[in-house]
Amino acid sequence: MNRLCMRGPVPALRASLLAALAGFAGITRGQTCGQLQDLGTLTGDVESSTASVSADGMVVVGDALDAAVRARAYRWTLLGGLTDLGTLGGLESSAKSVSADGGTVIGHALTAGAKDHAFRWTPAEGMKDLGTLGGASSLANAVSASGGSVVGTSTTAAAQNRAFLWTLAGGLQSLGTLGGTDSYGLAVSADGTTVVGRSLEVTAQTRAFRWTASAGMQTLGTLGGTSSFGIATSADGSVVVGHSRNADSELRAFRWSAATRMQNLGTLGGGYSYSYGVSADGSVVVGYSADATGHDRAFRWTAATGMQNLGTLGGESSYAEAVSADGAVVVGRSYNAAGQGRAFRWTATEGMQDLGTLGGANSRAWMISSDGGVVVGNASNSADRQRGFRWNRTTADFNRDRFVTGDDFDQYVGAFEQGDAGADQNGDGFVNGDDFDAYVTAFESGC
Repeated sequence: MNRLCMRGPVPALRASLLAALAGFAGITRGQTCGQLQDLGTLTGDVESSTASVSADGMVVVGDALDAAVRARAYRWTLLGGLTDLGTLGGLESSAKSVSADGGTVIGHALTAGAKDHAFRWTPAEGMKDLGTLGGASSLANAVSASGGSVVGTSTTAAAQNRAFLWTLAGGLQSLGTLGGTDSYGLAVSADGTTVVGRSLEVTAQTRAFRWTASAGMQTLGTLGGTSSFGIATSADGSVVVGHSRNADSELRAFRWSAATRMQNLGTLGGGYSYSYGVSADGSVVVGYSADATGHDRAFRWTAATGMQNLGTLGGESSYAEAVSADGAVVVGRSYNAAGQGRAFRWTATEGMQDLGTLGGANSRAWMISSDGGVVVGNASNSADRQRGFRWNRTTADFNRDRFVTGDDFDQYVGAFEQGDAGADQNGDGFVNGDDFDAYVTAFESGC
């Protein structure tokens, strides 16, 4: 393991850094304490985007353009960079999600016959065609924590859409409908046994559903209106979140459980709200709502606090996209005072942080690691090209007392010299000079 690789002797460096920190009182609310990394491309100065991240933040998946400007699914790791996952014989592929352990990637790809088919990729087997339910196409949308179960939608021989569950043991299984012609599988519990999505009823109205092998597909009802949409589920599948129309045909974010049934989460004073993410235990819901002025605002909801407005980065609107496993960290997109869309990371203690860009004007955060320390999304670079990014938290407050002082520096150097895992600032599993440089940069900024 690499040891000290520093810019000059430690005592002199410590003294200069402490001089720079003179008069610094503590970590500033809202300042960015992390590194935004361009995940690169498969070839040349083209574009890439992210779709999902593993639970530990070490694996990112998404799409990148190849030399022929065709989309290809990729898997990114700190040590290996971007890996082209190939296709199913056609020209393009797209990654949708990655398992919690980072070992399984799912999405869709073109076959030699130019048909979109759901795929499952692993390092051992490569890209595997999951087939269809008799129709021309299928799309994979979600994967269980171990990668053993995949959820999505396939066409049938009658050209209808069906939610499906694919497992290693059972292959592709139709989950049926709620009496109508179509259904769509959108999310799955960590163990792969509970599926969430939406289906048409016999009346052709859309309903959120929850499916298990024992109960089959069950409607979750509505908030009094004509439609509802299931979007996400808690880790154990007991809580479902989404949005539904009420009796006035207004859309409202909801939280469903067997105990509460479909619960209206309200709004921030405006006419609508949408939920997009839920914590692992189902107690925290995030999304966005209109406020009393008609502007969109990111929200975080709990039973104790109700719907909380997370504010903006100085602009008119913000949107929450995902939440950490414990519900403490929220990520998404907000506009700043200049009207630029920026990726944000929010916590109760730090407020809404602007994660910056890759040299361009805009960025957007999509997903977050389980502990909230890694955020992935898309950002523009100085050439105004979209690139996938990975942001990881770095902080000089090594003892976590909310102040950056010489004690933090001394403790970090001690951990670094011992090769302690706590000194791994960039999260690559190694303790080396890159980590020390990242710590010094954070220390210099008082972050």
